[in-house]
Amino acid sequence: MAVELGKDCTFSGGGISNGSVRETSLSYATREIDTSPFGQRGSFKYPIGYEAIIEVEVVEDPNLYQSLIDGAVISVSSSAISGRFFIANITRNEPLDDIVTVKLTLKQSKD
Repeated sequence: MAVELGKDCTFSGGGISNGSVRETSLSYATREIDTSPFGQRGSFKYPIGYEAIIEVEVVEDPNLYQSLIDGAVISVSSSAISGRFFIANITRNEPLDDIVTVKLTLKQSKD
């Protein structure tokens, strides 16, 4: 399930400013635990809950890379979800005829 977060979604911290956000989506993924005994051929995985993942496309800012290194926590507020997230992945996009953008994958923090 993926949800497009609209203009009511706000970000604070981690070098993200609301004016630089171009596209945002929210998805939920199942967290699993592997209970297979060591050396056994079968795989026994059980769902233990869900984690929220937000993908954000923003205009490139050098502070984003430093935020990843520093382990910055980003606060997200929206009608669909609110909480603190950390940057799990950064992908840079450099098109020939458009601005440089960065796609961030944010995962919900448990603190």
